[in-house]
Amino acid sequence: MSVTCDFYGPLREAVDQKTLTRDPPTDGTVGTFLESLAADYPELDDLLFEDGDLQSTANVSVNARHLRLEEGLETPLEAGDRVRLYPPIEGGRL
Repeated sequence: MSVTCDFYGPLREAVDQKTLTRDPPTDGTVGTFLESLAADYPELDDLLFEDGDLQSTANVSVNARHLRLEEGLETPLEAGDRVRLYPPIEGGRL
């Protein structure tokens, strides 16, 4: 079984696809999963990481839960999970 990753906005442009599926990382963390994606897609690396840390503008959710509400890059990742990578969201009415 594998992990599905959905890309939005410039992140989608960086990988040139809307969705990809791959095996979960051996250590089972979101951080390792994102690092493996960034290794395959250098433009994605620039959008996700800065000096080895997840950029504050990078939005990542796992099974519809924002990564920052979980355990950050150490959030466990298992087969069947769905990861979403999307740019900052702005807007709304004041």
